[in-house]
Amino acid sequence: MSSNPTNLDPELLEQFVGALMMLTPEGRIVSWNRAAELLYGYSAEQALGLSIFDLLIPPDRVEETRNQMEKAVVAGTAIYESVRLRKGGPSMAVLASLRTVKDGQGRTLIATNDRESRMGSVNPSLERVAASEERYRALMEQANDAILIMDLAGRILQINRETERLLGRPRGEIVGRQYEEFVVPEEREEVGRLWRKFVSEGRVFVGSRQFLRPDGDTLLVEVSASIVRLGEESTTLTILRDITDRRRAEQEIAERMELADFTSEIGAALIRDEPLPIVLQQCADAMMRHLEPAFARIWTLDRAGDTLELQASAGMYTHLDGAHARVPVGQLEIGLIAAEREPHLTNDVVHDPRVSDHAWARCEGMVAFAGYPLVVGNKVVGVMAVFARHPLSPNALASMAAVANLIALGIKRKRSEEEQRASEERYRLLFESNPHSLWVYDQETFAFLAVNDAALRHYGYSRAEFLTMTALDMGSPEDVPAFREEHETLVAQQELGRTYRSPPTFKHRRKDGEIIEVDIAANSIVFEGRKAWLLLATDVTEKRSLEAQLLQSQKMESMGRLAGGVAHDFNNLLGIITGYGELLRKRVGADARLVKYVDDITKAAERAAGLTRQLLAFSRKQVLQPRILDLNAVVGETETMLRRLIGEDIQLTTVLDEQLNAVRADPGQMDQVLMNLAVNARDAMPRGGRLTIETRNVVLDQAYARQHAGVEPGHYVMLAVSDTGHGMTPEVRTRSFEPFFTTKAQGKGTGLGLATVHGIVRQSGGHIWLYSEPGHGTTFKIYLPRTDAPGAAVEAPAPAEVALPSGSETILLVEDEASLRELVGECLEASGYKVLEAGHGMAALEVGELHPGRIDLLLTDVVMPGMSGRELAERLRGSRPEIRTVYMSGYTDDAVVLHGILAEDMAFLQKPFTAAELARRVREVLDQPAGR
Repeated sequence: MSSNPTNLDPELLEQFVGALMMLTPEGRIVSWNRAAELLYGYSAEQALGLSIFDLLIPPDRVEETRNQMEKAVVAGTAIYESVRLRKGGPSMAVLASLRTVKDGQGRTLIATNDRESRMGSVNPSLERVAASEERYRALMEQANDAILIMDLAGRILQINRETERLLGRPRGEIVGRQYEEFVVPEEREEVGRLWRKFVSEGRVFVGSRQFLRPDGDTLLVEVSASIVRLGEESTTLTILRDITDRRRAEQEIAERMELADFTSEIGAALIRDEPLPIVLQQCADAMMRHLEPAFARIWTLDRAGDTLELQASAGMYTHLDGAHARVPVGQLEIGLIAAEREPHLTNDVVHDPRVSDHAWARCEGMVAFAGYPLVVGNKVVGVMAVFARHPLSPNALASMAAVANLIALGIKRKRSEEEQRASEERYRLLFESNPHSLWVYDQETFAFLAVNDAALRHYGYSRAEFLTMTALDMGSPEDVPAFREEHETLVAQQELGRTYRSPPTFKHRRKDGEIIEVDIAANSIVFEGRKAWLLLATDVTEKRSLEAQLLQSQKMESMGRLAGGVAHDFNNLLGIITGYGELLRKRVGADARLVKYVDDITKAAERAAGLTRQLLAFSRKQVLQPRILDLNAVVGETETMLRRLIGEDIQLTTVLDEQLNAVRADPGQMDQVLMNLAVNARDAMPRGGRLTIETRNVVLDQAYARQHAGVEPGHYVMLAVSDTGHGMTPEVRTRSFEPFFTTKAQGKGTGLGLATVHGIVRQSGGHIWLYSEPGHGTTFKIYLPRTDAPGAAVEAPAPAEVALPSGSETILLVEDEASLRELVGECLEASGYKVLEAGHGMAALEVGELHPGRIDLLLTDVVMPGMSGRELAERLRGSRPEIRTVYMSGYTDDAVVLHGILAEDMAFLQKPFTAAELARRVREVLDQPAGR
C-alpha cells in the first residue's frame, strides 16, 4: 500500500503512470505511490525513511542525482535521464522529472516522477508537462530582460542569468535576499511603501528605479511587476530592463534639439532687417539662453583690419566699454584667436596658460572657455567667445562652431548691404518704378531672383512668395513642356544677340487662380554673378477677351442673318401648308380618319410656326411693339405664372428696386425672356433650389465697356435671373446663345430658348451677359438702356365673369405665397365668404385662438415652411372640432397621397386652379358633415 504524508491529493498521486516519490533535499523518502511499488519492487513500508541513494541509485549515478536535486531546489524543476536499481533485479533506464513542493508543515520536498524509458505505457501528457517546464526554464534563462520571481514579502526566489549580469552578482548572492537591498539607499523607503501598495491592490506596477552594483555604479532600470499564481500560492513576476543608455541617449537628443533651436534662433536673428549691432546682441542673448554660460561676447574687425571692436555683450557683463572694448589683433586671448584663425577651447580655465587672469577665473568659478574666429573664406571678420561655470559638452562646442560660421556670414552680408545700397537704389528706381511687370529668373534653375512692385500687384503674390517660386510655376502644369521649349528658343536667340518676344497667347496664372494672357519681351543679363533673364510682361487678357467677344458677336450676327432668312422663307411655306390644310379640312367631311390626318398636319404647322417665331426673335427680325415699360410690373405680373412653371420644389425670390427707372421694350417679349430663363433655370435644378429675379439701376462705366464688346457707357436698368443649379462649363458658356445648341437629352428641348432671349435683348437695344461655374449655379444679367419717361404698369386681362357657388361662412386661408393668398382671398370674398388670412402655420394657429367666432373651413397649402398643412389641421381640430379642411398643393393628387402627406379621403385642390374650381370645391366641402 502506498504512503503519502504530504498535503498532496492522494488520488492525484495514484494517477501518475510513473513512480512518484517525495524526497527531502537530502534524499530521504517520505512518500511512495503504488506505481513506485510496482516499478521498483519495494512496498511503501519498506521504502519510507530510507535514502534514495541507498535504495535505488547506482554508485556511478550518485553525483549526477545529487546535482539534479540541487538544480531542482534552486530552479524549481529538473528533468534528466538516469539509471535506477530494482529490488532483486537488473538496473533500468528511467526518465526522471523533479519538482520542488511544500508539505503540510511548509517544508521543501522534491517530487520525483520516474518512468521507465522503454515502457510504452508512459503518460504522454506528463512528458509534455516536463518538456514545457524545461522550455519555460530555457526561455527564462535566454530572456534579454532580467526576470525575478519573488514571494509577496519581496524575497527573491528565482532569477535568470540576465539578472546576474544586470546586478553584477552571482545567483547565490541574489536568491533569498530582499528586493529592496539592491536599490540605491535613498530610494529603499519609497520602494518598500510602493511594494506594500502593489501587493495590497494587486495591480500591475510599472516604474523606474536606480539599482546599485557592487562596483558602486548605478543603473537606471525600468521595473514591471505583476502578481501571478503558481498552484495555490501567489508570487510576483518582476521584469527589469536597463534603460541607462536609453535615458542617456534621450538626454543627448534633447540637448541636440536644444542646440538645434539655438542655431535656428541665430539664423533667424541674422536675416532680420536690422542694424548689425542689434543683430549681434540678439545672437549673444541667444548664446546665454541656450548654452547658459556666465557671459558671451562678439567682436567685429574694423575696416582697417587691425582691431577687434566689441559689438555685443550678454550675461554678467553687458557693457561695451572697458579694457576689452577694443582688442588689437594678436593681443590677449581674443586677439590671438583672430590672428591664428583657430578656435581656443578649454574646460579647465584656471590652468589654461592662455587665460591671462587665473585669479579672476578662480574667484568667479569659471570652468570653461570657448572662443571662435569669425571667418568668411580666408578673411577674419570678428571673434565670438563665452566663459562658463560648467564644462561645455561636445554638442555645445559643435553648435558654437556652426553658429560662428552663421554669424561670420551675417557680418559679411550686413557690410555688403551697406556697400551695395547706393547701386541698389539706382536699380530700384529703374526696376521697381516700372509700371509693367518685371522679374529676373535664373537661366539654369528658373528660380525667381527679383520681381518689381508692379508684378506683385498684378499677380497677387508677396515678394517673399515670388522668391520661393520659379518661372515654371507661372503657368499650369500642362504648360511646363511648352515653356521649356520656349525657354530653349530664348537661349538660342540670345546667343545670336536678338531680343525675344513670346507667342501672342502665352498664359500665366495669378495667385487667385485667374489665368491671364501676356506678351513678353526678354533680355539676357548677369544678375549677382550668374546668368539670368530679365522679362517684361504686358497683360493682354482684356485685349484678347474683347477680340473673342467681337468674334463671337460677328458669329452670332452671321447666324442671325442665316436664321432670319430661313425663318422668312419657311414662314411662306408654312402659310401654304396651313392654307391648304384649312381648305382640305372643309372638304374631308365626316371621314374621321381624314379629319385626323388634316388635324395632325395643322398642329405640326402650328408647332413649326412657333419655331420660326423663335428664329425671328433670335435674328432680331420679329415685329416688336415697344413702349415705355416698368420691369418691376412685368416681373410682378409674371410671378404667379413663373411659380407654376418652375414647381413648388424651387423657391422663387424677387429683389426689386423700388426706384427702378423705365425702359423701352415690348412687354410680351419681356414676358417671353423671363419664361425662357425660368425654364432654363428649372431644368438646371432637377432636385429643387432657388430662383432669384432682381432689378436694379446701374451705371456701366468705361472700364466695363472696355471689357465687354459693343457696350456703350451709360445708365441702364439691369434684370438679373440667378439659379442655384449645376452651372455650366466654359465650353457650354461659349455656345449657350447659339440656336439649336442644347445640353438636354434628345426631345427635351429645341435649343432655341436662350437664342430667343439673346435676340429679344439685342433687338431691344440691350446686352445680356452670362456668369456661371460648374456646381455654383448660373446668372444671366440683362442690361436695357434707361429711358427718362415714366414707366407704365402692365395691364392684366380682366377675368371673365362666371356664376360661382357662393356662401357666407368663415374661411381661414393659409398660404405662404402672398400673391396667391391675396388672389384666393379675393375670389372667396367675391363669392360671399368671410376670409381670415395667415402666411404660415403658426400665424394660422394664432388667428384661430384670437378669432371669437366660428371658423367653418380651413383652406391650407400642404407644403409650408415650419409646419405642414396636415399638422396645422390636426392642431386646429383640437380646439375647433367642427372645422372642415380643404388642402391645396402643386403636386398631383396621386403624388400627395403616395408621399403620405394626405389621406385619400381628404379634400384636395390641385394648383393651379380656376376661380370656378375653387368655388365648387369649397362649397362641396362646406356642405359635407363637420370634422372632415
